[in-house]
Amino acid sequence: MGVEQRRFPRIPFTEPGELHVPVKYTDPNAGSVSVTARFRDISCQGAELIIVPRDDAHVVPGTVVELAFTVGGESFALPARVVWVAADKVGLRLKLGSASDDVRRAYAGWIVPRTNKAIAQAKASANR
Repeated sequence: MGVEQRRFPRIPFTEPGELHVPVKYTDPNAGSVSVTARFRDISCQGAELIIVPRDDAHVVPGTVVELAFTVGGESFALPARVVWVAADKVGLRLKLGSASDDVRRAYAGWIVPRTNKAIAQAKASANR
């Protein structure tokens, strides 16, 4: 296994979610198709999901999608770019710069404490 190169660590997260994929890759205003998904992990900047492929939803690298999920009674709708696709999995890079200030603050308030906890646990395990 290689050296981790991500700036922010991924943390385990297995909640359901969905991707809203544009009907036309060339026209994001043409509407979207919902793709059922389940997270594998998540970070401050990205996520890996297992998806249920659909013939009418073209999930290809470079596509800008909306990642929607609810956790702890809080709903998130985050813009993201598809970075990679492999069979029934997809890797996303969140585009938080395109989200409203309220969305960015809410997501940071949710993800940062979980990331800090995961880092502390990894350090504690390494020191054993």
